Amino acid sequence: MKLLTLSDLTSGPGAALLESTLSMGFSEPVARRGLQAELDAWLAPGALDRVREELDGIDASRFPREVLIVGAATLPVSTMRACLMARLLGARVLLKPASGREDLAAAIARADDAIEPRCFASSDHEAFARAVASVDTVVALGSDESLTQIASRLLPEQTFVGYGHRVSAVHLHNPGLDELSALASDLLAWDGHGCMSPQVIWTPEEPAVAARAIAEALREVETELPFAPSAEMSHHHYVTEALGAMEGTVLKTEASLLIAQDDPTFVESPGGRLVRVLPDRGAPWEALGERLSALGCSRASTAQPLSPSTRRCPLGEMQRPPLDWPHDGAPNLLPMLRGAVRP
Repeated sequence: MKLLTLSDLTSGPGAALLESTLSMGFSEPVARRGLQAELDAWLAPGALDRVREELDGIDASRFPREVLIVGAATLPVSTMRACLMARLLGARVLLKPASGREDLAAAIARADDAIEPRCFASSDHEAFARAVASVDTVVALGSDESLTQIASRLLPEQTFVGYGHRVSAVHLHNPGLDELSALASDLLAWDGHGCMSPQVIWTPEEPAVAARAIAEALREVETELPFAPSAEMSHHHYVTEALGAMEGTVLKTEASLLIAQDDPTFVESPGGRLVRVLPDRGAPWEALGERLSALGCSRASTAQPLSPSTRRCPLGEMQRPPLDWPHDGAPNLLPMLRGAVRP
């Protein structure tokens, strides 16, 4: 599997991958740790074989010959995994990155000559039509609105796989010091961006008390993972801090912002290491339904997600899904097959 050459982040395609990730605004320790976590999942013993087991008994004539992957505003590891899954089917890949992320597509393509970058503006309908003309399957990662638009422009016989916007949360009950440290790693990974980054921490304890313990753990870990927010993100933090001070308790570390409030209602975070600590009253995560990608749980937690598509996992593992994790509750390879039924 040629894409595995990305696992060496010190030279060749791997070094180019790291460089392109740094250009997104991540510090080198954050980028390196995030990329390595994904590549470790690829290299875990038996991981590739476990994914391929989905194809047992499937007629190879249904395998797509060419797949277009549309990686909109998403983390590089999500685009990488989509490419890997298509290549496990033996398909040639046309990779359309988000605007400004041409270097990411080029880095991934350097690792495998069966991957071809297709860089064009999302508004360029003619370029999209050319890219999609020869493919059997289109895989898109982006907003729900983007997925709807892309699906509407495909032929009935083309397979479409869409991964839309989802959110993640934590249920924290009587955590040990090791679990608080693990939670801090989850919160700091990818600077709080991505569908698997926890945006809310629900706790049966007093939110302000829990937030102080979390802040202490963050101070220990964030020295290893520096973060310089953009001007836009700093503005989000400023506004959220002002509102949070009126409605609850605000705790700040060197690079993180915690808002402890008494209302358990989920409020989406803009990312950038901003998280809310809220009371657990009647399993509030259930209101998120299938929007909830992952629920990180301390050992003492008895929380169970309502949706079977939600991944319940230990703290420290939220942003480290195994390679055979059912993405959004679905298999990884079968949805890409020719003739697969669209959801």
